[in-house]
Amino acid sequence: MNIQSRQSMNKKESSDLMAKGILLANSGGKHSVALGSLVTRPLCKYKKALEIFRNHCATDYHKMAVLKNTHFKSSYENPEKAVNVLIETEKLKMIKSKRERLIPIVKTIILNGRENIPSIGHRDDGN
Repeated sequence: MNIQSRQSMNKKESSDLMAKGILLANSGGKHSVALGSLVTRPLCKYKKALEIFRNHCATDYHKMAVLKNTHFKSSYENPEKAVNVLIETEKLKMIKSKRERLIPIVKTIILNGRENIPSIGHRDDGN
């Protein structure tokens, strides 16, 4: 929502959106950081809007929210790069490589069985 459309809203529209939690967060902050303008109350004084925006962008909770949003968008847009998908992919690669290692061993055991060749050795007397 841009500044002009926000300015053109009347108080009822703004409070309706706030009640739905669309514009502002009801609570937040970390380690009892007081939430300020643009978080707990709407922007109504447009005279100092740029200064308020700069101050808001400098807060830790805004930076953390932007970082979380960036990570969410990247995992949503590129699901193949999500951590759980990467772990599953690596697990599947490991399973495939281990199966490929077992193929020659199993083929050798099958060949030894067909040719009646003992797998233990020629001096197997049971002891």
